[in-house]
Amino acid sequence: MYARESLRKGVISQQEYSRMVEQKVVKIMTLQEEFGIDVITGGAYGWDDIFSPFFNGGVTGLQRDGLIRFFDNNTYYRKPVIIGRLEHRQSSVKPMVEGVLKHVKEPSKFKAFLPGPYTFAALSENTFYPNLNSLISDLAGLLRSELESILALGVGYVEVCDPSLGWLEPAKVEELKPVYREFLGDNAHRVWFTIPFREPNPSALKMLLGLGDVVVSLDLSSTTLHRGANVNDNPGWLSSAKSILNSLSSVLGGARVDLGLVDSRNTLLEDVSYAKQLIDHALGLHPKEVYLSNNASLDFLPEPVAFEKVRLIGRLKMEVNASG
Repeated sequence: MYARESLRKGVISQQEYSRMVEQKVVKIMTLQEEFGIDVITGGAYGWDDIFSPFFNGGVTGLQRDGLIRFFDNNTYYRKPVIIGRLEHRQSSVKPMVEGVLKHVKEPSKFKAFLPGPYTFAALSENTFYPNLNSLISDLAGLLRSELESILALGVGYVEVCDPSLGWLEPAKVEELKPVYREFLGDNAHRVWFTIPFREPNPSALKMLLGLGDVVVSLDLSSTTLHRGANVNDNPGWLSSAKSILNSLSSVLGGARVDLGLVDSRNTLLEDVSYAKQLIDHALGLHPKEVYLSNNASLDFLPEPVAFEKVRLIGRLKMEVNASG
């Protein structure tokens, strides 16, 4: 954040900013490798916001407007305004991923990042398309092109961050199913959906899991969830998170599930013993695969705290594996 503000104010050059971002990305990835993280990410240090790469000329029909608060976070995004038919000229995200991959030992362990089609549409101002569904459909096509260009680089996964799905009613979720099927194509097994910032939406999870062998990430630790309980109240957090998992038992059986139990919006560190109890409970629901992670991007945290959270995830993995 400091580097970005310094760039905007002209204190540092674009070259200096790029070098600082690269150093941060290398540092966070090296730390993940040191602590045995199976799927690593370079964070979003080079992104101004979730949509910023799409304004670099790779997409027509799009322009940026003013700053809008990003859900209930203390961060903002520049609102996309749809002024014409969206056309994908060239990949907006691929060059950024290529830059990160220079520092990745095993690309097959790397997870890149994209916004989800519905969230992109829901957080945009539409002045061109006749309705929201038409916009979502074209965004899904655009993002599929991005997805395929990134996967062609040999990365293991692409995280699709789609928080707006968490607020959808079941009927609307079903309407989106054909669009998301088109977005995924044959790539479901390499896509990792995250729906952060609120209690998991069963309808959205069921829809996504019905599209193929995707990974779904559950926000089990956000400071605004669990009926007031969070990492500050370990017994309450454990009880409410177990309750949420139980309510999803029919959805999660046989699924590939990411437990987002490390809070990316709270500087306090989670208690390992309580986190392990929650992991054990999740395993009892018989998912196909279980991953451990943060519930949202670590970019919401101060850098030293983000690094401590990475260490915590590595420790949790080690202790869970050791206990069988």
